[in-house]
Amino acid sequence: MYFLDYDAIKNGLNTYHRYTVGNVSPVAVSLSQSKSITATDYSENGGQISLDNVFNKVKVKSSLYSFDSIIPSIWDDDYLTMYGDSVQEINEDSEVGGKHKCFFKYYKHKNYKSYYYDKSTMNRVADPTKVDYNYTQNYVGATICRHFSEKVTSYDNDYNNINYTDYVLLHCHQEAEYTTSTLRPFFELEVNDSAASFLGGNSYIIIKGDFRFLDRAGEMYILQGYGNKKDDFSSSKLYIKCKLKYGNKYWNGTEWTATDSTFNLYFSDNG
Repeated sequence: MYFLDYDAIKNGLNTYHRYTVGNVSPVAVSLSQSKSITATDYSENGGQISLDNVFNKVKVKSSLYSFDSIIPSIWDDDYLTMYGDSVQEINEDSEVGGKHKCFFKYYKHKNYKSYYYDKSTMNRVADPTKVDYNYTQNYVGATICRHFSEKVTSYDNDYNNINYTDYVLLHCHQEAEYTTSTLRPFFELEVNDSAASFLGGNSYIIIKGDFRFLDRAGEMYILQGYGNKKDDFSSSKLYIKCKLKYGNKYWNGTEWTATDSTFNLYFSDNG
């Protein structure tokens, strides 16, 4: 797109810069105020050529708008393939309320990559062909899941219509060695789209969501409305380390930089 000032071109200010998407170096373009139509500009077969009304000014109306999302949805069923499912009967202590019946559906996504590790050595393992509750108990990683749990007096209750809630389940384990010197990816998205998008000085990328956590060693269920927070922890340490790359720039938590960087995504201690 060119924004042209014909009066300026007529008075010799006729050099403009053309930018190509993906290249920060412009190309100089010289424009002329007139165009001489010659035989090579058109062909005729018993016809004629004529000029319509021409104008020396143009008005451009622009508008600002926002995208609801610049990444594909995790929960779009067109991109999900089921890994497996599980039904668990959980008998918790009196603090939580006793018996719960939990339903899980586990998925893999066409665009999102999940990583899995041996929980003892933290060595990466091959992608599973199936994920169930037992798998999440024995491996560290991240899995897309849909989950439903209900407090019950009997595990024999029948369920016809289950209202699942969407989660990305981070199955971490206390016995695993987590060190800041060796960062391992859990859940990753890479978008390679030919459509161009730009971030200006007043643009923002908003990362938002809710989280729940459970401090039961070896268990990977989610009880609705429950998170045991009696441990003496500092909210400043309650975060996920993330990497965000846009074009050839990385977000380091403060600014965009050309250096490969990470940032901490903090949670409120209220959940």
